[in-house]
Amino acid sequence: MATSQNPYEIITEQIIAALDRGTVPWAKPWNGVNGHQSIDGHIYRGLNPLLLSISAEINGYERPYWAGYKTAQKHGGQVRGGERGSIISHYKILKFEDKKTGEEKTIPKLRYLRVWNVAQIDGLEWQAPEREIVNHNPIEEGERVIAEMPDAPEINIGQNESAHYRPSSDTVTLPQLDQYPKAADFYRVAFHELAHSTGHEKRLARDLTGSFGREDYAKEELIAELAAAMVCGVIGIDAGIEQSAAYIAGWRRALSEDAKLIVTASSAAQKAADWITGEASR
Repeated sequence: MATSQNPYEIITEQIIAALDRGTVPWAKPWNGVNGHQSIDGHIYRGLNPLLLSISAEINGYERPYWAGYKTAQKHGGQVRGGERGSIISHYKILKFEDKKTGEEKTIPKLRYLRVWNVAQIDGLEWQAPEREIVNHNPIEEGERVIAEMPDAPEINIGQNESAHYRPSSDTVTLPQLDQYPKAADFYRVAFHELAHSTGHEKRLARDLTGSFGREDYAKEELIAELAAAMVCGVIGIDAGIEQSAAYIAGWRRALSEDAKLIVTASSAAQKAADWITGEASR
């Protein structure tokens, strides 16, 4: 008898399937200020915007509004028969008693839920909120985010420099903006390196000691990729992430080897993005 998949495997399959179609699913998952949200107004964060964007692209859903089965009924709607819901992740907090100390402890357990796009629901007594119109200049906003990042590392910009973050000196080094094909590329790379800097012990204290080829290195790189895409999406910059076959194959291999990678990296990336934009301190 085949064993049932755990939530990590089910979620990772969704991401790998997108890579197999030749697209990097985190290239444009966070589209603008409102983003994917429940009809109750809850804005999805972390891994869930990525999962819902994949589903919307595959199924041609035009609106980023979703509802669970009971939520749809609460608003007078009914999911059409035969319509398959889209997966989102959810942590349930389990309580248990420590046998040695007798203390009550908690542990988060990953679950997955299904939600349905409003295009799959009939009779909804609900109106979509007005989409927030973004009037700012994305490039100016990129400059503002960099300048106002809380407890930011020192940033050095120079000619013919390679982009990198050095934990020992807590410094980010970037090539000059005119060395990039597009201005948006400069900000994507800047946010990627700033995401690495959030792992410093005085910020979010992630393990930054991994070397190329190791599992912890791949995880930190994915955290930076996802966080950069999140920040770019929030301020309206096209992330323009590489879509080459080698790049896709590399991530497919890493995700295939570790079913928990996309889940844990997404959670860490949301924290990193919140730090860069100042949301963590608000």
